[in-house]
Amino acid sequence: IENGKARLVIEGILNGGAGKDRLIFATSILHVVKVSRDKVVHQFSVTADILQGDPKELPLTVSGEGEIRQVSGEMLQDWSVRREADGKRTLILRPRKGEQPVPRFTAQVIVEREVENWEQPIPAFVLTPPPPGLSSGVVKVEVGPELRVEAAGATGLFPVESQHLPEAMRGEVLPDQPEPLAFQFHGSTYVLPLKISVGGP
Repeated sequence: IENGKARLVIEGILNGGAGKDRLIFATSILHVVKVSRDKVVHQFSVTADILQGDPKELPLTVSGEGEIRQVSGEMLQDWSVRREADGKRTLILRPRKGEQPVPRFTAQVIVEREVENWEQPIPAFVLTPPPPGLSSGVVKVEVGPELRVEAAGATGLFPVESQHLPEAMRGEVLPDQPEPLAFQFHGSTYVLPLKISVGGP
């Protein structure tokens, strides 16, 4: 108030200045699913390229069935699973702090799901970064010689031949072992129900 007059001043940052601190990262995911008689094991290799912001933590939305058993990475400080009231789960990866922001971050995640009933398709465990439009990757499903597996109603995935997978994922298929299922995904989340059954003699 000055000379009997009141003046209200509103200050703000325009031109998106405040958005420079927003974390934006592109994610590449290599997902290997190993199916045996008693469990389904998921092995993820997650690589995040930081496009903007300081990655104090990297959130990955969890869907499907399974429990996270191990998370490792050279630049990983720690990790946790955030559970919300509605049941939603998010895997939080926290990179080590350094003098400069981390430009690229890689982590390996191992997930297990015990198999007790094969009558219904088992929703595969999936990690989805926000936003999924900046994510891509491949999925490989391996199964033992006495079993067979089908992708029942998969969405967001495109089938590919296993020979087109990254070299580190191809492996060797034994004569009595079925050809693994292989998929790609680009810019979207995916759902992979697995129907497991005992193969022929």
